[in-house]
Amino acid sequence: MFFGYISKPKWFVLIIYTLCNLALVIGVSHDLGSLRSLGDSLDRFRDKKTKSSFHNQAYQSYFDGSYITALSYAQQYHDHILNEDEGCELLISIYATVKKYAAIENTARHCLSQRKAVALAAEALAMALASVGRSWQAINDINDIKANTPFQNDPRIMAALAQLYVYVDSPIKAREYLLFAIKEGNPWGPWLNRVFTSKVFYTHKPFLQDVVQLLLEKNVVIFDAESQLLEHLKHLGMDKDQRLLANRLARHHPQ
Repeated sequence: MFFGYISKPKWFVLIIYTLCNLALVIGVSHDLGSLRSLGDSLDRFRDKKTKSSFHNQAYQSYFDGSYITALSYAQQYHDHILNEDEGCELLISIYATVKKYAAIENTARHCLSQRKAVALAAEALAMALASVGRSWQAINDINDIKANTPFQNDPRIMAALAQLYVYVDSPIKAREYLLFAIKEGNPWGPWLNRVFTSKVFYTHKPFLQDVVQLLLEKNVVIFDAESQLLEHLKHLGMDKDQRLLANRLARHHPQ
């Protein structure tokens, strides 16, 4: 599932933009979990006074669940909204929710050309292209972004590449990039959730061992996701890793 952006990541408070599940369209069952990691703006820092009425109306309609109305504002005032602060985030979120893949691609490419919301736009571009069967093009485009911007090691971009490599049947690269995202992400919870989205990840014991080692180095516990991983380790009979993770959880959540 595309983990759009209503999670709590970096984010200190509830993020204002949500990206819905684009990946279902390509007929794969992989849960893109963390694409609710798309969006960089915090609601408490959003100053409506600095936004046009078009932006505020589109925003309000979107968060009221009136997606068709939000889409109407987005399409009618696209250029105006796009040039405002947080315009990239809002337009991508609206187009994603109503699955307007061409609009997502075009908006993301514009935002990238302007160096606005780069990691968000890169991930949106990747998943929009993948959703219409263009995963290899997405990989090439994202690698170009990595090579030509300061965002080459952004965890969100690396997680997007991990998912793309799942789609093109390159499991070694998929696992490599997801491990990087879990290691470097702040927050990293959305990327940990992606472990459970594909057999490429959750059936590969060496990969899971590496994930546990990464978690042991972290001071913050994502209790729900780590508890899910603990149960999965039990199911796989990975006793040593299960004990290590159980001890970590017990230290942070003593009974």
